[in-house]
Amino acid sequence: VNVALLAELDDAETGFVTVEIDERGDASYSFVDPAAWDSVPVDGVQQAAAAADAVVFGTLSQRAEGTRDAVLAARAGARFTVCDINLRPPYTADEIVASSAMDVDLLKLNDEELHPLALAIQRQCDALAIDPKDAAAAVAATAAAAAITAADVTIDDTADDTADDTDNAALIVSAMVALGHVTRAAA
Repeated sequence: VNVALLAELDDAETGFVTVEIDERGDASYSFVDPAAWDSVPVDGVQQAAAAADAVVFGTLSQRAEGTRDAVLAARAGARFTVCDINLRPPYTADEIVASSAMDVDLLKLNDEELHPLALAIQRQCDALAIDPKDAAAAVAATAAAAAITAADVTIDDTADDTADDTDNAALIVSAMVALGHVTRAAA
C-alpha cells in the first residue's frame, strides 16, 4: 500500500463519527474535532488522482478548508469522479454540497439526501446513484436514462462501514463499465 500521500499528525486522531439511532430510526451524528481527516495535504494529490481509475470524495470530507482544497485538486486531475453526498449536520453548507454535486461522473446519495439536493440534481452529471434504505442493491441512472444495477454483492451488515464501502465499490465499477470508462472489472 502506497502511503506517500498520508500525513501523520500528533495532535489529531484519524477521525471517527459516533452515530445514535432514535426510536423512530433517525440518526444523529457526533464528530471528533480536530480530526486528521481535516488535514489532507494538497501536494501530490492532483498527480495521484490523474493516475487513478476513479476519485471518490464526499461532502463531509470537505468540512475543513485545507481538505476542501485537496478534494478540488483531486477532482481537477481525475479521469472519473464520484461524489458521495454526506448530509451530516452541522456540515451541510449549501455551497459545498451543491458544488460537490456538479460536474461529477457519478453522484451517490440516499433517500434522505435526495430531497435536499433536488436543485443540485438538476445540474448536469453523467450518472446519479440512488441508494435506497430498503433496497437490496443501489441503482445508478445515466444521463441517457439507462439503469445500472450494482454488481451482485452479499452484504451481511448494512450498518457496517465495510459493507457500505463494498456496496459503493460495486456500484462505482458497474457505473464505470456502463459509461465506458473501463471495459471490464477484475474478478
